[in-house]
Amino acid sequence: MIRKIIVAVLLLGAAALSTAASIEIIEEALELTTEQVSLPSSESGSVGIRRCADCLPERMRLGSATEFRIGKEQVSLAQLRLASRSRGPIYIFFDAREGFVTRIILEAPRRRAERAIP
Repeated sequence: MIRKIIVAVLLLGAAALSTAASIEIIEEALELTTEQVSLPSSESGSVGIRRCADCLPERMRLGSATEFRIGKEQVSLAQLRLASRSRGPIYIFFDAREGFVTRIILEAPRRRAERAIP
């Protein structure tokens, strides 16, 4: 009985390893604050980011289909630039192979009722 359990565990482990080897990362993301990000003035530009206070600045180019969002709502780059003047989290998603930005999501500001602590 114990032998069957050991064989089953080994087979499951082998199956898990073969599945893990087939996973391909296609998109990565950075969680930053609006102070760490400089948005471009046009959709053909690039985003300036600083991952940490001591890190060198980096540039990430926008893709032809880069999406701009505030929360779940898709907006224009101009709307995103205006909203990003307030401090808050911003997420930069980019293609893992090519490095271009696929989407930028500014966390939607919470309303007063959502901020209240019960």
